[in-house]
Amino acid sequence: MSGVDTSTPKPSRTEAVTAVVPRVWETYPGLNWRGLQLPILSAQPMGRLGNVMGQYATLLALGHAYNATVRLSPDMKRYLGKIFPNLTMPLVPGKFSRQDWVPLRSLSIWNYAKSEMAAAGLLGPRLFLLTGIATASISEKYEGKVPGEVYFRRALQYYRHKYPRVVFIVASDDRKFITEKFSHYPDIIFSLGTTRQADMATLASCNHSIITVGSYGFWTGYLTGGEVVYPNITFGKLYTFSREWYKMSRLKNFTPISTD
Repeated sequence: MSGVDTSTPKPSRTEAVTAVVPRVWETYPGLNWRGLQLPILSAQPMGRLGNVMGQYATLLALGHAYNATVRLSPDMKRYLGKIFPNLTMPLVPGKFSRQDWVPLRSLSIWNYAKSEMAAAGLLGPRLFLLTGIATASISEKYEGKVPGEVYFRRALQYYRHKYPRVVFIVASDDRKFITEKFSHYPDIIFSLGTTRQADMATLASCNHSIITVGSYGFWTGYLTGGEVVYPNITFGKLYTFSREWYKMSRLKNFTPISTD
């Protein structure tokens, strides 16, 4: 089997699966920064709520999978701390200066190669800052068509057939769009949240979800915990919030619905 290292044992149920095999990890005993074992990873928040939640989750995963030192940057603490006051990740100690950190600028939401190498110690005993990249619209960058009215009708009907007395709560940053498209449905209620986090809390308190594309929709569905209906879109480039990625992530409660 080409490309498969048969000498590496499969991880146990309690072991985290890593992209970099343990036998090539590099450790630096005695090399510390402000009392913390090097290398150290942190992240600078970029984008809106869903993206920043994803960056925080990435740090947590890297720390767990590679036993790496991860710390919260002051900017991320300010951004997420007012929404999630009980964050468990410790803050970077002392004064934070970006000049001390090596930016992993090529990090993107679908490619964590550099961050995994840094967590495994392969990029040296340094301070690494996950900064992300700016993204264009989904249709431009990933060559995919954003779902329209057909998808929403099918998703609504899917749950109506499944549950006889269903009620939907709809939230969006485009209030005009959802009012025009959904106000005539008697089983739809609009969220009155004045902030994105208020809308997320309302949606996450539901039993099941209908999402579109993007990190915000993913997190509302993931936090809800029930069935998550999402648009079955074919992208020209690998996109995280797509059927291909959900299958790779083994999210069995995510159900694709056709958009055509």
